[in-house]
Amino acid sequence: MAFTSIPASAIEVGRAIKKSLFTTIKNNFDDHETRLNLVEAGVEGVQPIIFTVKGNYDLMTTAEKANVAKTSVSSDITITDVVLYIDEAGDAGTTEIDILTNTLSGPTYTTIFTTKPTVGFATGDDGTSVDQVLDGSNVNVDAGDIIKLAITGSQNLPNSFMVRIDYVFR
Repeated sequence: MAFTSIPASAIEVGRAIKKSLFTTIKNNFDDHETRLNLVEAGVEGVQPIIFTVKGNYDLMTTAEKANVAKTSVSSDITITDVVLYIDEAGDAGTTEIDILTNTLSGPTYTTIFTTKPTVGFATGDDGTSVDQVLDGSNVNVDAGDIIKLAITGSQNLPNSFMVRIDYVFR
């Protein structure tokens, strides 16, 4: 269904109102509502949340690894996927990350995973995680909540990675 312009001649003063005019108005309204619902559902071009870490993150302190990056969301969302991408692999070990959320009501962060994303050094440069499992009870994030990236394991001598968080609006 697409929007149909209503010609000026159909709404001239003194002209009889036809059923076709009301049908056109109804169809245009239906089209408008369908488009709004698609936008609200996040179907139209939702940009993922991206965290990028440059350099040898194995040199970070434990405290730094627990608080690598944070962002907040401006709308209610449901996280649908998280992928870890290794730019340049190290020479041993496995990189593991965690994504945690926190409501504004308290200092406690909660992981969104039952199995965290990992990439071993043997995967090589441009390696991608495939083993992550989201915890369905922790993937809804409310407007104003904080999303935090933590490194829970790292390769030896790694050099950069990226995390992509996919979501839909709810």
